[in-house]
This record gives sequence, structure tokens and C-alpha cells, in this order.
Amino acid sequence: MFKSGFRGFAPKGFISGIAFFVLVLCSANAHAGGALKIIELETADGVKFPAFIAGPEDSDKGILLVHDWFGASEFYAETAFRLGEEGYRVIAIDYYDGEDATTHQGAFALMQKVDAGLTAEKVQAGLDALKSEGRKIGAFGFSLGTEYAWRGALNDADVAAVALWYGFTPTTDEHVEGLNADTLIILGSLDGPAADQGSTYSKLMDAHGKKGELYIYPQAHHAFAQPLFNAGETYDPVGAEISWLITADFFARKLN
Repeated sequence: MFKSGFRGFAPKGFISGIAFFVLVLCSANAHAGGALKIIELETADGVKFPAFIAGPEDSDKGILLVHDWFGASEFYAETAFRLGEEGYRVIAIDYYDGEDATTHQGAFALMQKVDAGLTAEKVQAGLDALKSEGRKIGAFGFSLGTEYAWRGALNDADVAAVALWYGFTPTTDEHVEGLNADTLIILGSLDGPAADQGSTYSKLMDAHGKKGELYIYPQAHHAFAQPLFNAGETYDPVGAEISWLITADFFARKLN
């Protein structure tokens, strides 16, 4: 299991780039198959922020991860490494700039400080960092991070696939017009109006001639794959693993 390597992050130096730059600072989050590394990215406006990288640098497929309201949690780091082991080049951005939380109270406090416009720029910087000749790229967001992942795909035609777990669900024409990416949304059946929104999304994607896939896991609450949510009371490890398998299949079909 991983422990967040972002707490107390302090930049040690910088390498300039046109829209972003990457500086490998240290190894973090040891795993049986290797280690994730902390890097630093830069937005087009020069704002520096941390991220994880995983997977082979020369991979022809890449995925940008966008975290939930807990920040760079153990779950988030494990997801990045697992995708890396599948052969994807992964960038997992940290739009909390090195802070993370383990409780709802702490996560709410961090969420309140988020600048939506700046976070969108960080998502774009992550996507730009993934781009290389011949590489197909996707985006993958969780809960609070889902709308940022979706908007990133909506604004960048190079994103071929986007997956969202239990968060933002597109329900209006404005949410899908101009979208190039194929999409997957995974929801819990007990997550408030999520199931109804999922149905609206499915019909909306059909109406726009888009490929929108939907999976609603039964008897599951919001953030059912995140062990920190509700202090673990609504964590469903079986649902989490099934969701992973569905998502892994989705990206394999769309990015290969």
C-alpha cells in the first residue's frame, strides 16, 4: 500500500519548458514492481505544481489522472502505479499542491481552497506533458476531479478517451458539444440522483452520436472505491475491483 509522497513538498529546482517542465525530485511510494516518482509540472502561465509519474516513458499510450477531494491519497497513488504496470505512461496531477487529507473535514477544507480556473490549467499542463508523437492519451478522474478530467477532454481534441468514477455526469448539450473523446462513467446505485443522471448522460451521448459507456454498480454509495470516504463504512472492495476491470478494458480498447 502506498503513502502519499506529496505532504510537505518543497521544490528544489526548475527546468524551463514552453508550456510545462518536468523535474524529477525524488522516488516515492515504493511498490513491489518499482517506485512512483514525484515530478513537477508548470502551467502555461508559469504556475508550478507536483504530480506523480508512472509507467514506461516510451509508451505509445498515456493517461492523465485527476484526484478526488482527499488529494494524493494511497488509493490515487495505487491507481497510478497499476496503470503504469499495464504499460501506460501516467501523470497523476496534484491540484492541492502537496496537501492531502484523510478525513472529510480535512478534505472539505482543501476543496474550499481550489481555484477552478487554475486547476483546469494544471489538467492541461498534465495533458501537454503526456503528448508525444504517436501517443494516444486519455483522462481519468475521481469524484471532485471528474469535472476537471471531463473539461480537459472537452477542451483538448487529442484526448481519445475519458473515464469518470462517481462524480460529474454530463447532462446538457453544452457538456458534450465538441467532445472528441469516447467516454465511460461508473456510478453507485445509492449515490443520490447519480443513476438518473447516468440515464440522462446515456441518452445525451446517443443523441449527439457519441460513444458513451455507463456502468452502475448495485448497492454502492458515492466514492465506493475510496477507503477514506465515510471512514471506510461505504468502501466496497469488490465494486472497486470490478470498476477497475471495466475501466482497464475501456482504456485498452480506446488507446490501443
